Amino acid sequence: MDSACRRILSVSLAGLLLEIGFQFSNNIAHETLVEIMLSLIRQIGLSSHRFCEQAGRVQPVVGDVVMALIDIGICPHHIESYAKRNGMIVLSPILKVSHPKRVNNLHVGKEEPRPGHIPDYFPGFPDPHTYLRTPTLRKPAIEYDVLREKASFQQQCIKKALTKFVARTSDTESYFSSADKNIFPLIPCQTHNPAYLTALLTSDQLFQFQDEFFVPKRKIKGQSPDKKPIKYMVVQENNQDQTYGPNAEPIDNPYLHPVKIKLLRKKRQRKCNEKLKMC
Repeated sequence: MDSACRRILSVSLAGLLLEIGFQFSNNIAHETLVEIMLSLIRQIGLSSHRFCEQAGRVQPVVGDVVMALIDIGICPHHIESYAKRNGMIVLSPILKVSHPKRVNNLHVGKEEPRPGHIPDYFPGFPDPHTYLRTPTLRKPAIEYDVLREKASFQQQCIKKALTKFVARTSDTESYFSSADKNIFPLIPCQTHNPAYLTALLTSDQLFQFQDEFFVPKRKIKGQSPDKKPIKYMVVQENNQDQTYGPNAEPIDNPYLHPVKIKLLRKKRQRKCNEKLKMC
């Protein structure tokens, strides 16, 4: 039987002894009486269960208990008169003790158990950092495998950060055909030629001109000035990299500007030729 039920039975037996006139009882005698009461209750339960099974039922009823009491030799009518006796000691109900709530303090580290020579009623050990020496500095790792693992982890973090940055700052494609493109964004594979490539690669040039040798006319007073002579113009074919066009942005780098060919006049050309001969 459970220890709590056995304790309740012991207290009720002590009340019955006080009603009879006893002031105290020996522990051995008291335990013997408790065992007798336990055996009586068990016998009543077993007998009532047998009568229940004999009648074809699963759970015993009041009639089965009455038949078990009669079988043992107890008259059921005497139980009612015994329950209404005078001077009956009523035992107070057992009060449930409320344990004080333990305050959850902030603990640092793991609490160490008590050694065998320290009883359990002593308070526990404090936090280990209050009485154990713990070094505050940590030695740097010099093992090859640790350094290799750390370097690979840092490289992986850098790749993830760069991938997220490119996905946020550039156009992305969704892996799923849905309206929300942020479910599984993918970076599209777009090949862009470098900006300086057009200045380095040669392109087919078509020259349009009117006069191969243009001689400017002298200005006469009173006449309206003639229109400026038409110079050579350079026409380039459209490349894959559409950096030149009406909607193209202006290029700030002078090395990336399109090539300009100037036509020298005859006089300047002669002077240049004379200088070259003199040299």
